[in-house]
Amino acid sequence: ILVLREQAKLMNIPVLGTTLDKIIWLLIFIGFASIAPLWPLHSWSPVGHAAAPAATSMLHAGVLMKLGHFSIIRVAFEILPETTRELMPIAAVL
Repeated sequence: ILVLREQAKLMNIPVLGTTLDKIIWLLIFIGFASIAPLWPLHSWSPVGHAAAPAATSMLHAGVLMKLGHFSIIRVAFEILPETTRELMPIAAVL
């Protein structure tokens, strides 16, 4: 499978157009922003903390929310570095 993928150049991200790069980056950002939780996607967090047992709520607040922020930076920079440099100032406002 890896040989076929390499021969077909299916994961050759630089070949993609800039519009597709931005769409992929936006989907990655929305996915991890909902975990983070960033501004427009934050409404579930207080409800989740109140409904969860104390240990789960502490694990969620201590690990999962920080992991969302870290993952946005880590995954976006690894996959689409140029698009991330272009769109990160906009995302930083959120």
